[in-house]
Amino acid sequence: MGAIVSGRRPFRVWLRTASHGLVYHVVVPLVIVVIWLLRLTWRIRLVNADGRERKPVLFAIWHGDMLAAAAFFHLHLPGVDVVASRSREGQLIERFVNLYGAGCIRGGSSRGQVEALREIMRSVRAGRAVVVAVDGPRGPLGVAKSGVLLASGRTGVPVVPGAVAADRAWRFRSWDRTMIPKPFARVEVRYGVPIQVSENASREEIEAMRLALEEQLHALHRPIGAYQPAEKPCECQAARDEETVRDQ
Repeated sequence: MGAIVSGRRPFRVWLRTASHGLVYHVVVPLVIVVIWLLRLTWRIRLVNADGRERKPVLFAIWHGDMLAAAAFFHLHLPGVDVVASRSREGQLIERFVNLYGAGCIRGGSSRGQVEALREIMRSVRAGRAVVVAVDGPRGPLGVAKSGVLLASGRTGVPVVPGAVAADRAWRFRSWDRTMIPKPFARVEVRYGVPIQVSENASREEIEAMRLALEEQLHALHRPIGAYQPAEKPCECQAARDEETVRDQ
């Protein structure tokens, strides 16, 4: 019986490797073609694209927005890097964003966090935009992590929350509820109020800004027609937190 089990194990490893190779070389490029064709049908509106999205910048998004957001990388190319984990999923994300012309920084909250933070800092100091899925790589869904805020404090580069919203979309049954707008959907690419982190911000201040970032991202995902952009930064809790940090 033990010999049978041990014989099955190499086959399972081979099958897993072969499946990953198929996704890497065939499925990922096919997904890009499908998204490109879909994008030709979308009715697109940019919200708050008033200069706050200019490089260098740290974009904070939800993991479930990654596929849809990639369709708009061209707005910021060249000079875009995306943070992906060191897992097999991260390898697929690297392949995906590379085909879009973006770079990739490997590392995340579970493995390679310090190395990833160094690469993020190097990237933004070179004048690039870095996209961070702040609830990745494993969730919980809709809970922001503080890594992007630490990078902001060390580089002086603002964090700009971002989101893609659509009136009609497919959602995967994955933990992150990955979203792709359907054909002819109304699509809004939304930029939130920038969050600037002080170099000497305390843990309490970082936590306050993490919650403010989380609040903004949830607000940015309100349905089309229900989202009202803040006309002035002071109307946003994130901006009030920023002013508090500056005054202390």
